[in-house]
Amino acid sequence: ITKCPHLTLHPNTVYVQSSPDFFCDVDILAEELLTRPTKQRGVKLIHLIRDPFTMAISNYNYHSQDPLPEGENWVKRTNPCAVEDKSTLIYADLFMKTLTSPGAYRLMEYDDFQIIQTMCHRLYDQQQSSPGFYQHLLHLSPTDGLIL
Repeated sequence: ITKCPHLTLHPNTVYVQSSPDFFCDVDILAEELLTRPTKQRGVKLIHLIRDPFTMAISNYNYHSQDPLPEGENWVKRTNPCAVEDKSTLIYADLFMKTLTSPGAYRLMEYDDFQIIQTMCHRLYDQQQSSPGFYQHLLHLSPTDGLIL
């Protein structure tokens, strides 16, 4: 299912991962999950996540520590607003299919993704003197850092 050379999942096997990364390419993931019938996949995933609000606060607190925790150098060179550049698809196209299942409460609308992207660029681009996500987190107010 993953199309990742470093990750092979087998039916009838339980895998436990903290911080699971089940795909290598956003386009491949979208094709696998959105266009291929479930019965052809052969592997079932149960992905448990925390409350997104407490997870966002925890992520902010963790990644804005000084010094930065060991092994987290990616935060120094990442632009959080540029993630969509990795794919020909945009997140709204990927996620709206799961957020709009029949009868489900709509947490977000399609236009909300553009609003979030605009907020991200507003906060990231105002700090031109601070290269990288980490430096932005250190220089922005906690509220703006959490939004970013």
